[in-house]
Amino acid sequence: MNPNRLRRRSFRAAFFVLGLGLAAPAVAGGAAKALHATLLRSTPAADARLTTAPRSIRLVFSEPIVAELSRIVLTGPEGRAENIPVVLDAAGANTLVGSLPALPNGQHLVAWRIVSADGHPVSGRFSFSLAQAGLDSALFPPLIPEVPATRTDSTSAALVSGDDEGRPVPKVASLLRGLGLGAMMAGVGLLFFGSAARNRRNLDPASIATRFLGFGAVLLAAHMGAWLYHISPGAGLSGTFGFSALKSTPGIVESARVVLAFLAFWAMAKGKRGLALFFGLACLIVSGAVGHSAAIDPLLAIPAKSAHLIGAAIWMGGLVWLGWTFRRDITAFRIEARRVSSAALIAFIVVAGSGLAQTLIFLDLPDLFSTDYGRTVLGKITGLLILMLLGGYNRFRLVPNLDDSRKGRKLSRSATQGLLVMLALVLISGVLANIPVPKRPAGPNTGPVFPGS
Repeated sequence: MNPNRLRRRSFRAAFFVLGLGLAAPAVAGGAAKALHATLLRSTPAADARLTTAPRSIRLVFSEPIVAELSRIVLTGPEGRAENIPVVLDAAGANTLVGSLPALPNGQHLVAWRIVSADGHPVSGRFSFSLAQAGLDSALFPPLIPEVPATRTDSTSAALVSGDDEGRPVPKVASLLRGLGLGAMMAGVGLLFFGSAARNRRNLDPASIATRFLGFGAVLLAAHMGAWLYHISPGAGLSGTFGFSALKSTPGIVESARVVLAFLAFWAMAKGKRGLALFFGLACLIVSGAVGHSAAIDPLLAIPAKSAHLIGAAIWMGGLVWLGWTFRRDITAFRIEARRVSSAALIAFIVVAGSGLAQTLIFLDLPDLFSTDYGRTVLGKITGLLILMLLGGYNRFRLVPNLDDSRKGRKLSRSATQGLLVMLALVLISGVLANIPVPKRPAGPNTGPVFPGS
């Protein structure tokens, strides 16, 4: 194929993928009511008619859950709602157990709300009835899910009424997550390549790296605030719940990521490039434990995601570095282009391999085409293939011929196109974190899906 035609097609494809990335939040809205953690079964079961009062409620979910951010509200036949103390079952992090008081005969409504290990809230309701042994069950009316709640707080009332169910995917949080991580990756990657140029003042990227790291830190902090608001029960974020959320495992990881991002910015602002690079890399490594990777096969998914982010950071930083050196020193640009090309090849292998690993962990092959998560992954794969074409064109057609000034300008434009595609992929990744994963872990807690969950 003619190189000029390839370049034009790649340029159009870059904008196509960029548009896909910008449209992804709207597409994800179609999956807004899909569940992340799914209730598999409960004891008592839904619509059960019992002759012996249960001593506890057991809820078994498809993913590990955070007990300190979860609650069960039980509404008895007289309409009084009570918050039931809950703990994780000793047998597994997928099971929530609530101790019950003595129960009267009649209908009982169980309203539950949990936050799964990936940081997403899910809620639901079901009913059961209790009758003394020997009483005719026909005396009890059909189970009615709408039981009025009294003597309870607004959060419990929202659970009982069902107003807390079906919360939409937070599009603002998706955008903040994507852009925040993208800025951190660009800053870290730029530091990686710029560290060898510290004695050449005209190539010093300190100012732009500082901006990237500061921008990323602010956006990640804003994302944490949006996340806390999204998982908070009721109409708003209370100080008590916010403190509890930050003490939970997802909250600690989110907080650590934000702290490391600000430490990277602080170190860069103080001129401590090595320390800034260390904190920036640590921020990306910790980010591997945020989201789906924390809930599904974390021993494999977390390292794969961390490697994915670091590989993408080096790749993205290399593209920024090329644009930076092209505008300041054309001789250095020709030298750095070869270094960036070699590093980008390694980064591509890391990104593709870790991305494939995550796909195999989270998806079965048919899910790629039949689920919102799978179709969004296909968008990322498309963008990665375009980047592969751009990288191959750069490495084999442009980099060997940089003595020709026209090739240098083409390489600079190609780097810009690659950055546009990577921006799209960053936005898609931010959305992907808030789309439910269709694949569920196998294990002793799995079973038939709970009716109406």
